[in-house]
Amino acid sequence: QKEGRSVRVVNARFIKPIDKKMMKDILGEGLPILTIEEAVLEGGFGSSILEFAQEQGVYHTPIDRMGIPD
Repeated sequence: QKEGRSVRVVNARFIKPIDKKMMKDILGEGLPILTIEEAVLEGGFGSSILEFAQEQGVYHTPIDRMGIPD
């Protein structure tokens, strides 16, 4: 906050099912999204968020993923 930035942490306890209402709200804000994986990126939570954004026609929200490469 001292640097003029604010962050929101969303604890996605479960990969499936995705909370569609919450994700629509988050994607609608257009703020950057960073997903952090404890495991392999491919096929993980971040991938499902990217797929959901595409299905919703959301292309303006930057989405980045952190995790272990395959």
